[in-house]
Amino acid sequence: MIFLPRTAGPSALALAQELLEVIRETPLAAGRGAERLSASIGLVTIGPGDSRDGDDLVVAADEAMYAAKQAGRDRVEIQASPAIDSG
Repeated sequence: MIFLPRTAGPSALALAQELLEVIRETPLAAGRGAERLSASIGLVTIGPGDSRDGDDLVVAADEAMYAAKQAGRDRVEIQASPAIDSG
């Protein structure tokens, strides 16, 4: 889990996508060879008026990560703040 305080959604998404690319490009030594890794990343944004607490945010991030897995894995899925969605 990575917290990015004072980071706008688009910047957090760019960082998550960069992290995903680094994971894809960095082989993991395994026995006599190397394995390529992939990741499913769940990103949650919050904004003014968002009343979710820390536990709610962890659940939301977990849901976004599982959405990434269900959408084909090796990707980033975002769950925006309800305050942002309704505005």
